[in-house]
Amino acid sequence: QAQSLVTPWLESGQPFVLVGPEGCGKAMVLEDCFSRLRSTAVASLTCSAQTTASNVIQKLAQCCGQPQSTAGSAHRVLRPKDAERLVLYLKDINLPKPDKYDTIQLIAFLQQLLTYGGFYDESQEFIGLMNVQVVCSMNPATTVGRHPITTRFTAIAGIAYMPYAPRDEMAAVYAAMFEGFTDETQYSSPSQRGLLAETVLDVYDAVTRAFSADDHRHYKFTPRTVTEWIQAIRRYDLLSVDLVEALRYEAARVFRDRLVGAEARSKFDTVLGDVFRKYWRV
Repeated sequence: QAQSLVTPWLESGQPFVLVGPEGCGKAMVLEDCFSRLRSTAVASLTCSAQTTASNVIQKLAQCCGQPQSTAGSAHRVLRPKDAERLVLYLKDINLPKPDKYDTIQLIAFLQQLLTYGGFYDESQEFIGLMNVQVVCSMNPATTVGRHPITTRFTAIAGIAYMPYAPRDEMAAVYAAMFEGFTDETQYSSPSQRGLLAETVLDVYDAVTRAFSADDHRHYKFTPRTVTEWIQAIRRYDLLSVDLVEALRYEAARVFRDRLVGAEARSKFDTVLGDVFRKYWRV
């Protein structure tokens, strides 16, 4: 669904922002869409609290080289040097801190790029952009550490929201992930992989209900956490180690080690034990 929303914007060159909760797969969806584009280079910039307009200008200079004079243009322009067009992808654009006037310099600069098609360099010369598309992603402003962005920017860019995938889709994805390393084990059948996927999802659902960021800020568990949990199983020799035992051990490392206090860890042990007894009687 998210791909169907953003693909027309990518093909037409329209700037847009993809919004979604942490770990919902925004970057994966965009990277897949980028890979389908022809004669297009992608320049990615991951924002932090200290990211400013100068970081964007440096990235543009890396991908476009020196500004060039172009017929029909009254000013010099930056244009891609290795492809017909350039997608400038900025991740987490609402992480930079606002100044005392509640303005985020990065957002104000992007607004200028989209409104006027360029920017003024240090020598006060206007530099235009040619065949450059701005694509952004961000978590909702209610997420810890994020900041609201001005409506002046959102008014001139497309906005798409991407929620977490439904449980049945997540179960299919995780079952496919287990397929990659269960071929020579007793868990190689589709039904067994389905049970493994249901196991990790039940643990994830129970943990997110029991522990929230309201208790401690680092209690932030997302589908990305589950992916990391499953990927950790790849380190094991599953011909000598039982997969379910490895899965249970790694669950403790991924979830339990983040918990504060003996009471929280005991609560997690109970949750984990209930789920594994339900599916595997262990």
